[in-house]
Amino acid sequence: MDPFDIFILFTKDNEEIASSISHYLTKIGFTVFRNQMSAISEKEFSERIITSEIIAILIGKDINRTASSDFVSVYSIKKPVVPILLPDSSPQDIPPSLKSRQFLDLRKGMESCSELDNFITIYKKNRERIKQVLKDIDNLKNSEYFVKSWGNDEFEIKKKWASIESDTNIKMTSVYGEIIENPAICCGNLEFLLNLAELFTDTNHVNESVRLLIYLETTFRLKEDYGKLQHTLCELAWCFYLQGQYDKASSILKEQQKICEKVTDLKVRNDGLQKSFGYQALLYEIQGKKDQALLKFHEQQEICRKSGNEYWLQISLGNEGLLLKDLGKYDEAWKLFEEKEKISRKISNFQGLQWALKYKADIYIQRGDFTSALTLLKEQESICRQIGYYRGLALSLKQQDYITTLKSRAATRENKG
Repeated sequence: MDPFDIFILFTKDNEEIASSISHYLTKIGFTVFRNQMSAISEKEFSERIITSEIIAILIGKDINRTASSDFVSVYSIKKPVVPILLPDSSPQDIPPSLKSRQFLDLRKGMESCSELDNFITIYKKNRERIKQVLKDIDNLKNSEYFVKSWGNDEFEIKKKWASIESDTNIKMTSVYGEIIENPAICCGNLEFLLNLAELFTDTNHVNESVRLLIYLETTFRLKEDYGKLQHTLCELAWCFYLQGQYDKASSILKEQQKICEKVTDLKVRNDGLQKSFGYQALLYEIQGKKDQALLKFHEQQEICRKSGNEYWLQISLGNEGLLLKDLGKYDEAWKLFEEKEKISRKISNFQGLQWALKYKADIYIQRGDFTSALTLLKEQESICRQIGYYRGLALSLKQQDYITTLKSRAATRENKG
């Protein structure tokens, strides 16, 4: 059955204007299927709904009397549904299930064609957007494109997925579902699986990440690829840390540190060791071993400074700063957050930068300087919107609301005084 751009539903009394609308849309290049309600079989009706991009429902005075099971099918399918008001009708005539939809106003008849023209413009933009989304998904499923893009700027991939998931009902876990179930189908590109696992971890799909990482662990052990194995173990330990499985994470990190000693590539070895020290520090911290945690952060930072790894250096500085803040050492923490901010700006790491701004804002709040805190949180919000980092955005907005509440309470107390 051939697909149509627009499926027009109408009642018998509105057949004439339905024909006029259809003729107008066809004349400017759209494919249109018109159906009088209940005039075709249920099977054909369902097929037409599925193969049409937009459902247009003509709303006349008789709509509530005649509309029945037809609407049930329309509502149950995730398609754009557009009510069109006809002469002698009003917004009150729109069935309850369509009240939330934006309607087109043709109550003046076909002389109101500007409404249709506006609709057509929106539709064309939407169609182009959908085409671009599908193109983006095809690229994101391509392992070579994914690895290259991740290497250039992993945030571009995260931004694309954030945009796709917020604008559509398409989920990354569904798109990569076959790979999650059977990672071996990508055995020719293990780098892709590693990058994909990191994407899942960073977007809070930790279970999916663990499945890929366990497969990769086994594969790299068999290959005796110690560089990739220590990387995989480090990512796996982080996943278990996020899941609260601290003993498991600690055990994996101890093995990972030993494997790093077998790595001949100095850059890879240093990278693996500094990550191991950083994650061990977080585990010590959560166990209440603050002094040991600080020592591990310092070991991590020493390696990062010697090897010029500013990306992980700013992460370590932020984590140590948070620990010092919890210990009440605000001045020491502030210095580390400032260095984190400076490095993040230097290397254009916007995710690290927005965290630095948040951490400094938290100290301002602690000191009662709400104006300075709000300035930093506004900048954090702007950066998060720019890079599509919705976790940071949510935290920023939450803190801004908190400040507004505190200021409101303070104003109330002053008025009472």
